[in-house]
Amino acid sequence: SSTAGSFTPSDSEFSVTAERPPYYGHGGGDKVLHVWKDAPGTGCGTNWLNACRTWNEVRAAWSSLSGIEEIWVIDVDKDTESTAAISVSSNLVVRGGFSNMWDSAEQRLEGAKSTVDPQKSYDAFIFTISSGTLEVERIVFTGAPAHGLTKSGAGDLWVHDCDFWANARDRGGNFTGRGLCVSGTAGTSVAAVSNCTFRGNGMFAGGDYNLGYGAGAYFANQKRVYIDDCLFMTNGVGINSGYGRDVADGTAIYATTAPLTMRNTKIIANTGTTRDNSSTETEGNMNGGAVRLEG
Repeated sequence: SSTAGSFTPSDSEFSVTAERPPYYGHGGGDKVLHVWKDAPGTGCGTNWLNACRTWNEVRAAWSSLSGIEEIWVIDVDKDTESTAAISVSSNLVVRGGFSNMWDSAEQRLEGAKSTVDPQKSYDAFIFTISSGTLEVERIVFTGAPAHGLTKSGAGDLWVHDCDFWANARDRGGNFTGRGLCVSGTAGTSVAAVSNCTFRGNGMFAGGDYNLGYGAGAYFANQKRVYIDDCLFMTNGVGINSGYGRDVADGTAIYATTAPLTMRNTKIIANTGTTRDNSSTETEGNMNGGAVRLEG
């Protein structure tokens, strides 16, 4: 056994020298909410160190902070619990293409985009905007189980320089707008989409399912919808997926009570079914395989 007794070190001073991580002290300021799935901080969203990591953290930060005018996105991690919308009542800009060392949108590299991939867990980037305009730019939306980007409410939407790729669900259930799902107030809301691609947003099911409408983009209750300089390709029911009496109309674009102006846009190789969802399997509903406009 030891007989040394207790030991009390003498007072002393020492210092430790370490490099701060490159993202330390960086961000867009108090009007910006930051989103980065690998942020090591608190998740409160106030800078890159403390950026939100999941959509539910974005929702919590949005509720606790005031005066937010922009959301800056690097990427987002999947949620483990159900997600819901954030409510917006003024103009909001959602920007992608960032590095965690940048303090302004002007520092972004030309053409750089961020990727939002919830990995088929729960949808992210769901907005209800009652007034003003929601602007979304330079983001790739992929891997959503229902909708890549969702906007509801009477406010306006402007989406540009974005990609909607491979948002799909393994079975049906009447999901509309697998890539982009927009609803609003007829006679008031305006939606504009420009320089975007919609590719491989799917409805994969089989046997007597209503697979939903507008696998690429869905618009409901709008004063006017504008689509410019976009590409819709390979959206809809997989060639080997739909069978039986599956129903899917407007597999590229579906607009209901939403007058549509479309310019310089390509619609290529979108697949669907025009079969009638009835036990008699008659000649089909013929409601528009690639584009359907009604109301």
